[in-house]
Amino acid sequence: MRRLLFFFILQLVTSVAFSQTDSSGVYLTAGDFFKRKLAYPCDCKKQKHAIKLSSLFKYDEVIVLFEGKKIKLNKSDLFGFRDCEKKVYRFFHNTEYRIVSTLKIYLYYKAEETGTAKDQSTANQYFFSASPDSAIVPLTISNLKDAYPQNKKFHGLLNY
Repeated sequence: MRRLLFFFILQLVTSVAFSQTDSSGVYLTAGDFFKRKLAYPCDCKKQKHAIKLSSLFKYDEVIVLFEGKKIKLNKSDLFGFRDCEKKVYRFFHNTEYRIVSTLKIYLYYKAEETGTAKDQSTANQYFFSASPDSAIVPLTISNLKDAYPQNKKFHGLLNY
């Protein structure tokens, strides 16, 4: 387990910056994400970009305020989005996961509330995908081995 934690921290430290611009917007596809091509871009230095992720009843929609207009998009039709804080998120099964690394493996995290109503706290849950458009699964040794079945050297490192 220590090796897995070390691997994750190494990925975070060496993570590639997603963009040098100060724009926010949505990525329609994984290809757009690779090209850093934002749909409905907004210059964060000039105005606040509003991306509303969910409402009380519609968890599958994203509302983007673009040039004074509300544009409704389905999360299932989008790859993800980039906010004005330069954080990048990917949608998977109508949930947004923050992308923390894209080096060899795609690492994500999601803050989840734990505990009871009186003792509620937030814990980060970590996930990964083998490619930008493959399933997002919990970051466990077993899942890593399943994702890379032919990489015996990697398996050996995970076993160490």
